[in-house]
Amino acid sequence: AKGQQSFVINNEQKSIIRFFSDFTEELIIGMEDTGRYNWALYDVLKDSRHRVFVFSPLHLKKSMGLVRGKNDKIDAVRIAAFTYKNYQELPQWKPSGKTIQTLKILLTERNSRVKAKRQLLKQQYDYAKMKHLGIDQSLMVLNKQQLALLNKQLVMLESRIEALIGSDRDMNNQAKLMRSIPGVGKVLCWMMLAKTEAFTIITESRKMACYGGVAPFSHQSGTSVRG
Repeated sequence: AKGQQSFVINNEQKSIIRFFSDFTEELIIGMEDTGRYNWALYDVLKDSRHRVFVFSPLHLKKSMGLVRGKNDKIDAVRIAAFTYKNYQELPQWKPSGKTIQTLKILLTERNSRVKAKRQLLKQQYDYAKMKHLGIDQSLMVLNKQQLALLNKQLVMLESRIEALIGSDRDMNNQAKLMRSIPGVGKVLCWMMLAKTEAFTIITESRKMACYGGVAPFSHQSGTSVRG
């Protein structure tokens, strides 16, 4: 678009502060939620006068539909256009409280170890193909040592998560209510608390059901439904 500009800045507080110091007016800022990669931005923007909107990757994907081409510059332009078009109808980002921030970090750490564990278990199936090289047993020993360490770390992280939730009366009550529902386990409970920021972002039951993918919708078309 005419007058459109693109910038590349380092993802560190000093560079971000320097970039925003050139703007004297209030800005409307939209960004994708990329987890820990947003943290430097959050730290700078939490005390700013700017209006900030953070979108989940799934929200952006569903809202923008099928698009061709993908790189950082193209993505930035699309997110900017989406923000400009929809910001008046969207909830504005607010900094998370300390407990929620800690919960999100612990869940991110847990998730990285779950992925690593899954990869290590997958590798075990490949070792049988290495018998002719004579290294399968030694690699299996290393693999199991790493798995044991990951399991130990997962137990520690999950214990920290449970203790954190238990230390907050409201979150603890919400967790008990959620886990009283058949099919809702501890991990889903933790994720819902983190994603909804202890149900302060989503406060309506219908929106919560839609967010969780359990809202009932009528099925009136399709041969599999009608026969």
